[in-house]
Amino acid sequence: MHFPTHEQKQALLEQVLRMADQRLGSGPAKEARAFITQYYDNVDPEDMADRAPEDLYGAAMAQLAFARAFASGTPKLRVYNPRTEEHGWSSPHTVIEIVNDDMPFLVDSVSMEVNRQGYTLHLINHPILATQRDNEGQLKSFGPPVKDGRHESWMHVEVDRETDPARLREIGAGILAVLADVRASFEDWNEMRARMDAVRVKELESALRKLAELGPTEREVVTELSRTLMNKFLHDPTVRLRAAAANGRGLGVVDTARYLFGLERAGGAGTAPAADPEDTSHNE
Repeated sequence: MHFPTHEQKQALLEQVLRMADQRLGSGPAKEARAFITQYYDNVDPEDMADRAPEDLYGAAMAQLAFARAFASGTPKLRVYNPRTEEHGWSSPHTVIEIVNDDMPFLVDSVSMEVNRQGYTLHLINHPILATQRDNEGQLKSFGPPVKDGRHESWMHVEVDRETDPARLREIGAGILAVLADVRASFEDWNEMRARMDAVRVKELESALRKLAELGPTEREVVTELSRTLMNKFLHDPTVRLRAAAANGRGLGVVDTARYLFGLERAGGAGTAPAADPEDTSHNE
């Protein structure tokens, strides 16, 4: 069996990049080339091998255009069947495009929801970008992830082709509900982690005051040990929360943890409302 190589992927990408040069002015072409390169960076060669350069270019430009405007805090999603005459590219699959604040377990959650609805996942491309936006949410710049930057998750998902408008809406609504559950679950979980860490720091400071004879090196060893113990203690619950969030049960798990630890949920229990899908095109 022949498997496409990295070199073949790069040769295909060069064709896509040339399209940007040929179709766009110098400034937009430079931006498009940078985005295309980052967009397809982690896509396996075999997932690109049978795709026309025209469709690879169109898919990337469609995602970039869709992500130009985004308000942090609410995922942006559309479900459609791209056609060349309407969208500038085509696919035999139904396409789901998502723009969201980056957070753990998005790929698992979206994949499980697609499978739950009975669809086969044909492709998932999940570039994470460091972005800057103006006060209106308009994209100013993007680039590779950085240590302390603001990161967004831009997802391109392809599933079995669906043309029923009602089913297309169900796909979008189901994914938005799962994304809202993941967001709420991990915002709450991060808050609980922060509170636990505050307790750790307080108890550590109290212990170190009683161990005044320890030097700086020993104090750092004790401090690092306290961090390691807390992370190890929370590792298994975090893994289980990942699975629960992907199955839409994350909030229930977090609410139970809040009850056990005596913490109140701000605003009451329940999944945060999700925005409606922006587009559920159902082109044949």
